[in-house]
Amino acid sequence: MRSNLELFVLAMIRQGLETPYDFRMKAGLSLGSTVPVLGRLEADGLIKGSAPGLRRSRKYSITGKGAKTLTTEWVHHLRDRPTDIDSVLRIAYLAWSFDGQEVTAKFLRESGDSFRGLSSSRRAEAERLSRSLTASPDVESFLWLRTSGEAMRFEAEAIALAGLAEQVAAKKKKINRPLA
Repeated sequence: MRSNLELFVLAMIRQGLETPYDFRMKAGLSLGSTVPVLGRLEADGLIKGSAPGLRRSRKYSITGKGAKTLTTEWVHHLRDRPTDIDSVLRIAYLAWSFDGQEVTAKFLRESGDSFRGLSSSRRAEAERLSRSLTASPDVESFLWLRTSGEAMRFEAEAIALAGLAEQVAAKKKKINRPLA
């Protein structure tokens, strides 16, 4: 099964992005993450690259095999509960593109719930670590800082995902244009 990043890149190519520069400017993906994915997708016959042009730039297009892979594999990621916000948002984009607002909003809400659970477990761990903290920092002080920060980040991301779910659910139906 393809990663959510690979499927997202396929979807973006299908939507008209052609170059690594397009991915950086229009989708917010770094060249460092895009170029290796494009290479893998091309090697597997899911996209086709043009001959190098100016400054060795290439344009990519999706192949029939790539389109089929995209339409059959994206749905498996709805069961995923990634712990990084970018993966959640890529899967949400795929869901919105193929299955519409209700499925997307549900996925975002469930991901937010998962992040709340992660926040709760990190808070409990931070509380445990805080019991051994002293006035001068030691190794456990860093672990406490890190764990506390993770708890706060997961909670903030959970709130953001719940808000996004509501916004997606509220969008007018005319915006929903499935890729398939």
